[in-house]
Amino acid sequence: MLSQTTSPRYKHHGVSSPEWRVLAILCEYGVASSKFLREHSAMSKTRINRTIESLIDSGCIIRQLDSSDKRKNVISLTAKGKTVFKKVGKIAHETQEEWLESFSKDEIETLHQLLDKLEKNIPTL
Repeated sequence: MLSQTTSPRYKHHGVSSPEWRVLAILCEYGVASSKFLREHSAMSKTRINRTIESLIDSGCIIRQLDSSDKRKNVISLTAKGKTVFKKVGKIAHETQEEWLESFSKDEIETLHQLLDKLEKNIPTL
């Protein structure tokens, strides 16, 4: 729901909802494999590969060989990707704040607990 509301706002920065999810995951974890990104974004293999390619083309992420296992690639944010994440993250945060302004602190805490529980039970595609 948040991404549907914020998507038009951050498309202005050239970022789609799937790209935003990948940027957010990389910001949280630093580096990741395609498989890790797929599992944490709940996107299909095809969708995550297209999203990764798009972000590479835009200069927001880079893909390099894993130094410990040359058969694997690791993906990380570039300086541009970090800048885009900060700009779009601010938009997402402002939208979330708008949504939650009528909630008490206890209600927000309960909501976060329920969303965390729900997220743990969503199957990966």
